[in-house]
Amino acid sequence: RRYTRDSDVYRVRVAGEFPVGDPGTFITFSRVEAAMQREVTPPESAPWVLGVDVAGEGDDRTVLLPMRGLCVDPDIRIFSRLKASREVVERVMVKVRELRRASPGPVLVAIDGGGLGWGPAGDLQHIASEEPDVLAVIPRQFGGAGDGEYHSEAAWMWGKLRDMIDTMQLPCDADLLAEEISNRHYDTERGRIRIEPKAKYKERHQQSPDLADALVLACSLYGWEPQVVLRVPSTFAREEARI
Repeated sequence: RRYTRDSDVYRVRVAGEFPVGDPGTFITFSRVEAAMQREVTPPESAPWVLGVDVAGEGDDRTVLLPMRGLCVDPDIRIFSRLKASREVVERVMVKVRELRRASPGPVLVAIDGGGLGWGPAGDLQHIASEEPDVLAVIPRQFGGAGDGEYHSEAAWMWGKLRDMIDTMQLPCDADLLAEEISNRHYDTERGRIRIEPKAKYKERHQQSPDLADALVLACSLYGWEPQVVLRVPSTFAREEARI
């Protein structure tokens, strides 16, 4: 009902057929499906990255998506109707401390620092300033400016995911995440890639792509060739430091 019989999600998941590819889709379902079947071993030195997409009190969801190296961890936390910045921060810190038990060192938190994420991002940055060995916070702006190739920072982050998708591992049972990735459309404006606005996606599918947005936030900290690279943004430029 959500994706119709003409979609690749239906063809692969229900009919057992090969995907044909939607020309308007930014990342095809076949590439996402391959990532769900791939096994990737993250480097022992790679830090944990936590993508945090913050939602309001409606139907949207706050999502915490952990990733290490090029491997997305299956323990993705989804919360509905968190009413205050404090509730978001509490859940992020619970997850951060869990990840640190699995691997010492600061967890890198990539969070949308605009709109509803402004409050939690600020509170988490305050914690990070007092506990730098526990976490580092890198705010992103889905509505931020792009560059010569991408129309916005959101499109730039989706571009990072598309660059990485053929070498990364997605959880094998993350069907909703796969659907959100493979159903996001794009177009071009004056030669620059423009990703479909979240509101338009939600209008088409009656659900916000919160899991996919948490993933692109996490991926925005990484390069993909020739090795994993951590992107540490400054006020005026993105600096690179090898993990």
